[in-house]
Amino acid sequence: MTITADEFNQVVDEWKEWQSTPWGRLLYRVSQSNLARHLGQSPLRVLDVGGGNGTKGYFHPWFNRLTPLYSSAEMIGFLQTQGCKQAGDYGVLCVCAYLPNEPKYEAGYYSQLEQLELELTDQYPYKLLARFYQVVVEKQ
Repeated sequence: MTITADEFNQVVDEWKEWQSTPWGRLLYRVSQSNLARHLGQSPLRVLDVGGGNGTKGYFHPWFNRLTPLYSSAEMIGFLQTQGCKQAGDYGVLCVCAYLPNEPKYEAGYYSQLEQLELELTDQYPYKLLARFYQVVVEKQ
């Protein structure tokens, strides 16, 4: 299923609202923490591919065309053919989606949830339960 630029623009406000929620902020906190594990002194270039629920393509406004989403296995396989190796894989929001939303607005609860998510992000089997999956590769 594909979406048009207009359809994509219609959901931007909803996405921005989601990003402002505690669980939306937590997504970025955990993702940044995972990337920080791999940062070194050399220059860093990040390719962010995919996202969402994996059932739709992603309309990329810079290219004015639909970019298909790939599974993590497909993307890792492709990147390996380009001289990259997998450096890490993480679950992002491993338990957050299974918990009620109201307590997440409380600072103490959120702090404990953040710590739990940071601890579980690379732990099997919890990373397989996550709402999002993050793969980090390095150019060899």
